[in-house]
Amino acid sequence: MRGREAIIFMVSCLTSNEQVCNAFFKGYCTDYIPKPIESAKILKKMKEYGLVV
Repeated sequence: MRGREAIIFMVSCLTSNEQVCNAFFKGYCTDYIPKPIESAKILKKMKEYGLVV
C-alpha cells in the first residue's frame, strides 16, 4: 500500500562519507541522524516526516 512504508532513521557515529553512504543504502534507511544523539535532533527529523506535529 503506497504511503504506508516504514520510516527508518539510521543513528551512527560513522565518520567518513563512504561509510555513511554504504550503511545508509545497504540498510534501506529513510534518513540519517549523526551522533551525539539529542532529543531535539530526533524531534526535528520526526517533524520533517510528519510523524509528530
